[in-house]
Amino acid sequence: MTTNTSNNILQSILDKEKLSGTNFLDWHRNLRIVLKHDRKLYVLEKPVPEEEPPSSAPKEERDAYKKLVDDANETACIMLATMNSELQKQHENMATFDMIKHLKMLYQEQARHERFEFQKPFFKARKGKEVAKPKPTIAALKPSGGIAKEGTCFHCGKTGHWKRNCPKYLEDKKNGVETSTSGAKKE
Repeated sequence: MTTNTSNNILQSILDKEKLSGTNFLDWHRNLRIVLKHDRKLYVLEKPVPEEEPPSSAPKEERDAYKKLVDDANETACIMLATMNSELQKQHENMATFDMIKHLKMLYQEQARHERFEFQKPFFKARKGKEVAKPKPTIAALKPSGGIAKEGTCFHCGKTGHWKRNCPKYLEDKKNGVETSTSGAKKE
């Protein structure tokens, strides 16, 4: 008696919300709950083999096949009973596995859109907040020795100034003398 009562309660879940197309996610979730309770969820996960075991097969194998076919037919009836009439007409001649596969194909894109719309406020709530930056574990390099002194001039070879400040270079440049760009000193 208790299994019959609990079965009726679970059936009422499906009867309360018939599949109309826009509510596929809720309907599919409720269907899975009812089938899980009835231990028939496996029918949705793989198709029923078309060939029945031969009469020479062991009795357990024939009984298992018969149970699979019976569960698939009962599940198909439950699914059809919880659809609107238009969807019933479309799916009444389909097997259970093919029926759920076809429904997923029809409404999966819509289901993805519904999930996105559901998650959109959560994305917006996070917008504008920065992630805290971790403190650096390695200390920044500190300068050692200060500013470098002016090195050796590449033009005249004397120390204390660079080529751009070299009096000889500036005089040569003013007079129009060509300078070497190879970096080698002239002797």
